[in-house]
Amino acid sequence: MNRKANVVIFSSGITEQNGILQVVRDGLEMRGHQCMGWRELFSNANDSHNIALLPMLIKKIPTFDYALLICEGHDKTSMRRGKMSREYFTMRDNVLFEIGLCCMGIGLSRVMLLTDHDVRLPEDLLGPDGDAAIPRFMYDAKISESYRKAYQDIATYMELMDSTSKALSDYIYKTQDVLDPVVVGSASAIACSYATNFILRLLEHITEGIYLEANNPASKTVFDLSKIYVTILIPEIFSPAEIEESRHLFEQLNAGAVDARSRRVEFRYAMQKDGSIHIYDYPTNIVTAYTVSKIILGLYADDTEDADAQERFVAKELDLFCVSLKRLLGKDHQFIAYTIQNFYSRETEEIRNTIIERISDVVDHRLEIRTAYGNRPDV
Repeated sequence: MNRKANVVIFSSGITEQNGILQVVRDGLEMRGHQCMGWRELFSNANDSHNIALLPMLIKKIPTFDYALLICEGHDKTSMRRGKMSREYFTMRDNVLFEIGLCCMGIGLSRVMLLTDHDVRLPEDLLGPDGDAAIPRFMYDAKISESYRKAYQDIATYMELMDSTSKALSDYIYKTQDVLDPVVVGSASAIACSYATNFILRLLEHITEGIYLEANNPASKTVFDLSKIYVTILIPEIFSPAEIEESRHLFEQLNAGAVDARSRRVEFRYAMQKDGSIHIYDYPTNIVTAYTVSKIILGLYADDTEDADAQERFVAKELDLFCVSLKRLLGKDHQFIAYTIQNFYSRETEEIRNTIIERISDVVDHRLEIRTAYGNRPDV
């Protein structure tokens, strides 16, 4: 994720009074992250004295990249275990409920707890080794320097989560299917559909010839596979206006096509001086992510239209689309092989393997997914 993270912060009144919240928020914002306190989620409420809090939280929480919950142990709860009873310092019940909402709306690895040393965590929040099952950072209410260290640790964690380093990315990708729930939105499904119906179909018979004029059957030209490049352009910010701009841009490129399984696949392209052909595509089916975000954030929850929430949500969906597409087209080729083997059953095993090798070769060496739409092709 190239952009800075959007973080929603939940806290109790005492946390705000003793200054912990402000120190942590200021520190994260100094690192460039965008923070919003939980009360600000209701700033667009139609009636600030009578807010449907739960519906608002359910639809606003998934628009953030991270949630930080400050859990002070300023309540005491008496708990019985068998015949024994003991008092513990516990977090406010609202904060505990909000932890659950955030875990389901964002995912375990992107929900963070900031707690004092005395607060008791429920067993459900503990992992098999007894440590917190979600990221937990500690502070000492009596030592202000510990607040600063806490926000530095939190910021470092978020920046590592969004690092492009291969080792960390591999770890996150391997574990997020287990740790993260299905998020609200449509980007993952759209990425799967796009990979199957455009990229794989584009490359399945591409060495058999390309129609350099989409509507002229006589213009079919054969290219060596090493001379075929594919660039997928994904916007950083998405809106209907950008769709129109992209359409205008691609109208200036040449129109080409290839034969595919059920129908031809059309695209835009540019020829290079070295005889290579560069195919460009802008996945306009991602408009569904924009539409779904409008629908979800338009659900009735006692507030007016929230443009900021919509922008956060769309940015997350674009990130998710890009990550999903890269994972599907990863070097293990599992998705490519599975799709070809299961949906090309009329072909012989030899032909299916040839198609897999052809697609994998382009995907590994000459396919680029640009996450910054500002880098447009020269036309």
